[in-house]
Amino acid sequence: MKPDLFLKFAALVMAIMAFSPQAPAFGQKQIETLEKKIYKENILRPEEIKDCVILERDIQKVESLLKKERELLVAEEKGIAMNRDEILELKKNLNLQDGEEVQNFNKRIKEFNSRREQYNASAGAYSEKADKLTVMNEKYNTQCASKTYYEEDYKATLKKLDGK
Repeated sequence: MKPDLFLKFAALVMAIMAFSPQAPAFGQKQIETLEKKIYKENILRPEEIKDCVILERDIQKVESLLKKERELLVAEEKGIAMNRDEILELKKNLNLQDGEEVQNFNKRIKEFNSRREQYNASAGAYSEKADKLTVMNEKYNTQCASKTYYEEDYKATLKKLDGK
């Protein structure tokens, strides 16, 4: 090849590469293209982008709710531990000959057990939600995180979703 021809060929290859889709992670900007869009295996189509954006938003909502629930569970756990310690202290000084004192103690035990059952139910519900979040994250990582997209498709999708 002649040097001039080689330089022209190299310039053409670089120009083509500049307008081909690159592969940033989902959510990062994608270069705009002047060519006809080609949707290869790892390039998201507009409907797939929409699904990924919705999934990402749902994940953020669930994470926020779980964080609040976790804070409530931690506070309740501390309250139950304090309540247990109080009951153990009462038990040490319990006069078994005093029927009213024994009745009050048994009432406290029932209240404590009820509170613990409610906590266990809440903790179980929290765990189920956390498992669902894990599934959502796995789906996002598989279907969205390692994919690329055209920036104009992403912007158009956001406009449709946000009603702008």
